[in-house]
Amino acid sequence: DEVKRLLRARGARLGGASMDGNCAQRSILCSVGRISQADALAPAGKRIRDERRQVVDRIVSRGTDADEERLGTSLPQMRRHLGLPADPAQAEAALAAFRASGYWTSTGAAFTLFLWGLADLVDRPVVVLHRDTATESVVDPVC
Repeated sequence: DEVKRLLRARGARLGGASMDGNCAQRSILCSVGRISQADALAPAGKRIRDERRQVVDRIVSRGTDADEERLGTSLPQMRRHLGLPADPAQAEAALAAFRASGYWTSTGAAFTLFLWGLADLVDRPVVVLHRDTATESVVDPVC
């Protein structure tokens, strides 16, 4: 209850989503009010697909001087640091699967960068947790 109160005080809320491979994206968009809880639970539509493409476009780009100033590094340098190609065309090939609605099975840097892209899209830090119904515990998602 205390966590929920603190989240509400900062203008955020917990967002749940259907588990269709877009759940992190849906939960993040719902928690910042960009989509409703009903939309977060509905089948993936055009908006979810468009936002996924927007995130991938952003993370495979060269970025801007303003990005570099804000982030303290360039997007190509960030990709390189995470072990992904710095070159935008090679980055596109490495992250192309994330353009598909429902894709989330990648582990490691690609998924981490996709989550960063979602956080950048909503201009807020995000936390993504997974509820393990078998153990009734909350864990970090596999990434």
